[in-house]
Order: sequence, then structure tokens, then C-alpha cells
Amino acid sequence: MSFTTGTNNKADGGTGISGDARVLVGESTNQAGVAGFSTNFVGVWGESQSPANAGQPGVFGKSPNWQGVHGESTNQAGVAGFSNSGPGVFGESNSGAGVFGQSSGFDGVHGESTSNAHAGVSGVNTYTGSVSSPQGGVGVYASSNNAGIFAQGNPAGYFQGDVR
Repeated sequence: MSFTTGTNNKADGGTGISGDARVLVGESTNQAGVAGFSTNFVGVWGESQSPANAGQPGVFGKSPNWQGVHGESTNQAGVAGFSNSGPGVFGESNSGAGVFGQSSGFDGVHGESTSNAHAGVSGVNTYTGSVSSPQGGVGVYASSNNAGIFAQGNPAGYFQGDVR
């Protein structure tokens, strides 16, 4: 892939574009507006010093048709999120899945926890109205052509409340 740029700021061992404002805007109708490449550090770095209640991201991606931000890797996470106190990754949607996972060779969504008080995967539904289907309003819904839920352990299952 080759890019034609209006301004080329290249640095060997330092920062290609810098300054107190550190503002970079790129626009293109048919290629990357801003492209960053690096052999031993991140290609594009974004950082925000906004207060937590302002919620301004370090990097923002927007697309009218598909992915606002795309990550790709051959042997590590394509997109990674880390946090000391809030969600590492957050997803929200008005009409589709807030977070969607799909895999042909492993779990579609995989969760692990080392906490003795929290689950590896947890589902909570806060809907308080009437439900129109058996799966409506539940915390976790399972459907499969094989077993809907498989549990392993001693005990294999624990339920608090009525079971149907």
C-alpha cells in the first residue's frame, strides 16, 4: 500500500510531528487521511488529558458505513483496552449488539477473572417492563444446536430461586 501525502514529516529516532499543540488533521477522499508507521513503537498515538466526566477520547474514529476504528494483528490483540478502574473496552449500541464477538477457531466471547468474588463472564439485564418471549429480559440467554449451557465443576451448577 502506498500513500500520497501533502506533508511528510519523518523522524529517525524521534517524533515526526510535535509541538505544544500537537495538532494533526488529515483528509482524503480515497486513501488514509492520516497514516502512521513505526518499526519499534506505535504508528499513531493519541492521548487525552480531559477530566473523566468529560469523556474525551485520545483517539476517535467515525464511519458512516462500517468501522470507526479498525485494529488488526497477526499474533496479538487487534484492539486492546486497559483501565485501572473503569471498563477496559466499552461498547454501546441502540439497535445492534453493544459488543459482538465471532471466531471460527475459539470462543466468540471469552472472559476470565482472577477474583474470588466476580464471574469470568457476567450478564445483567435491568429491563423492568413485561417480557414478550421466554428469552426476553433475562441476564444470560443461551441457544445452541447442541447443549444450550454446559457446566463443569463440583457442583456443576448452583441456582438460587426457582428453576423451570
